Amino acid sequence: MKFLFLTLSEFSKFPSYKRAAGTGEALALLGHEVAISVMDCEENRLRMLQEAPHCKALWFKRTNPVGEAMSKLRAIRQYRPDVVYSTSFSIRNLAFMRFLIPWGIKTVIEFCELYSEYPRQRMSWKLRETIALFENNYILCASKFLENHFAMEMKKWHLRRHLMYSPYAYPAYLHPVKNDGLTVPTIVFMASLWKGYGVYDVVEAALRLLPDMPNLQLEILGGGPEKENLQSLVEGRGIGRNVHIRGFVDENQLNEYFSRASVFVSPMHDTLQDRARCPSKLFYYLPYGKPIVTCKIGDPYETLGDYGYYYKCDDIEDMTRTIARAIKESFERSYPASLINKHSWIARAKQFVEFVQ
Repeated sequence: MKFLFLTLSEFSKFPSYKRAAGTGEALALLGHEVAISVMDCEENRLRMLQEAPHCKALWFKRTNPVGEAMSKLRAIRQYRPDVVYSTSFSIRNLAFMRFLIPWGIKTVIEFCELYSEYPRQRMSWKLRETIALFENNYILCASKFLENHFAMEMKKWHLRRHLMYSPYAYPAYLHPVKNDGLTVPTIVFMASLWKGYGVYDVVEAALRLLPDMPNLQLEILGGGPEKENLQSLVEGRGIGRNVHIRGFVDENQLNEYFSRASVFVSPMHDTLQDRARCPSKLFYYLPYGKPIVTCKIGDPYETLGDYGYYYKCDDIEDMTRTIARAIKESFERSYPASLINKHSWIARAKQFVEFVQ
């Protein structure tokens, strides 16, 4: 089959590139013909070579939404795929324009968050999500919550659509580097540095652990608006030897940091937004076999089941206790190969082919 993925912006600014590159590369390795519509910039050229070397890049220039949409329509008509996969419902990715796509091409829309639950532009997103259901026969949801939500929406509108639950996964280039000399307890946290993503909770938990673990290391990977405030906090508390704010870390450096981890942390909040989303970092952590500290809600529990280390949402004291226990048990427990393998992009791609055939 021939697949075309529609993306936006730069890799580092658009998390759903992980789906396009991950599924696309896996489909190509399985023998399918795959193209990805990619904005032409230095970052994307480097990332395509690293993450999807067996996919054809269809480059488009940065321009206004309508101009970008027209370039993607031309790409569709020239490439003639069997399936067009949109990683977001936006004008740039041909939202409201499905009637312009040649007849017979299957269209897939991905939902990775429930944007209609965010206060900003709530009604606008509610309308867009509904129109997306009408415009696409194939609906892919990155979380169980989203699958259930859109199943109810389709029932409300009497729509018959193909619906699939498919969370994120890990790329093949992420694998543990053997380090028998690892003795320093190390927490790894990777996320965009926004207040709502839990970075301050993780720093506070590390502070509470330091009296009993003076050599504890916390590696914070990711950029965002809170980076400077975090740096000031670390310097003000005099914990620069223990807490390291690395900023955005290139994918080819992740193995180095992840292989040092005693434990990974993926904070969640008991909100509809967090129940609906699928934290992609969870799957990046899995291949390393170390404890993942998170909350017993949404997709983390769906993915890890009894293998996860769970704390009560928004309870820093419980997070601290759970991290301490996970560090203590980090050399005693690991994930079975069957659990890790089921969350590879190859596994996701095989399911996706069955979904659209």
